Amino acid sequence: MGTEISGKDVRKIHTISELTSDIRSRLESAYPFVWIVGEISNLSRPSSGHLYFSLKDNSAQIAALMFRGQNRQLRFQPENGLKVTGFGRISVYPPRGSYQIILEYLEPAGAGSLQLAFEQLKRRLEAEGLFDAVHKRPLPFLPQRISLVTSPDGAALHDMLKVLKNRYPNLHIEVAPVPVQGEGADRQIASALKKINALNRSDLIILARGGGSLEDLAAFNSEDVARAVFESEIPVITGVGHETDFTIADFTADYRASTPTAAAESAVPVKERLKTEISSTRNHLCAAFKSHLSRLRLKNLNMQEKLLHPRRSLSLSRIRLDETEEKLLRRFKRLIAWKKQQLGWTEKALSPAPLFQWLQQKRMQHAQVHKMLHFYLSEDIRRKRIDSENLQQRLNSLNPFAVLERGYAVARKLPEKSIIRETGNLRPGDSIEIQLARGSLRCRIEEMDHGKKKL
Repeated sequence: MGTEISGKDVRKIHTISELTSDIRSRLESAYPFVWIVGEISNLSRPSSGHLYFSLKDNSAQIAALMFRGQNRQLRFQPENGLKVTGFGRISVYPPRGSYQIILEYLEPAGAGSLQLAFEQLKRRLEAEGLFDAVHKRPLPFLPQRISLVTSPDGAALHDMLKVLKNRYPNLHIEVAPVPVQGEGADRQIASALKKINALNRSDLIILARGGGSLEDLAAFNSEDVARAVFESEIPVITGVGHETDFTIADFTADYRASTPTAAAESAVPVKERLKTEISSTRNHLCAAFKSHLSRLRLKNLNMQEKLLHPRRSLSLSRIRLDETEEKLLRRFKRLIAWKKQQLGWTEKALSPAPLFQWLQQKRMQHAQVHKMLHFYLSEDIRRKRIDSENLQQRLNSLNPFAVLERGYAVARKLPEKSIIRETGNLRPGDSIEIQLARGSLRCRIEEMDHGKKKL
């Protein structure tokens, strides 16, 4: 059976826009505002400042949108993979026909947004090097002017003024009053730090406040305050909260004190203690100076004793001069006597008689040496001649040509001219050469005798 549509029935036909608008109205009416929890994925931050992402769980996902006005109030940076809890309204985006949630509020699931924002900012600034010890400026030993950046109504200001007055009463102190918590407190703190640096009258800045919750300390965990502390040309001491409280400003400061009171104590020394140390040092220097002066006086007296009166010194000089004159005269006389003796020896050596006698002796020695040389040379030549003749005889006895002179001959086989020592290698008809003492013969073998029979 089919379904019949009578002519009286009126069909309701919707356009896509009408249907989408109707669905949108129904969804927004059914879910005006809802809380939702999920994991961020596909996060996008276009230039408009809005945030676009998806929220998903194990089996489903939903598109999410957070307009710039709302995400500027976030205390943390959304990132992919972060599980969050959000509050918003369900709506439909007509151009794509998809439903989405428009978020008004967002916070990390499980951890507070302030703690997450703290950890994210700490990691980022640490990666930039703002916490490195190389950037820490040394604190002045005795600052003449200190600027206190704190709340004018807080107990921290009272504690710091009391400590500074007790430690160094005549110290010049100026107070830069700022709110230390609440909306806009971070901007006012950063502005106060920059103004103090612009005036450039202070030697030291103390940024402090009393203890509180993480939300109370949020201004000191802001990026503006952290960078203002880091960029300060004047050294900065932070004393925020209690000993267990740490803020981002503590990491960028030049020195972190555990409390406002500790910050004031680290800023200046105790004046009375300085006076005591100065007095002790002065007494030590005076004693050392007196001791040194006494040593100099004693040394001066010793030198005065060693110094002689000019007349006495002149007399001693005259005596030493006379002694030196006598020594020179004695040495001069001994020198003259020695020179005379040398001159006598030279005259004696240069007289003609000894010289002639010396020449005669040298001639005789020369003749004797010449005679001996002639004898030895003649004898040596005679022995060399005999040895030469003996060698010549031995060479002649070994000379094969000498054997030929006695009637012998040397036979060689042709054409290789090898010496013939036996008949075993010869045949009738072979050509041979016979070397005589003078000349040679070329012959042909007709017959041979091997020493046994004829061929």
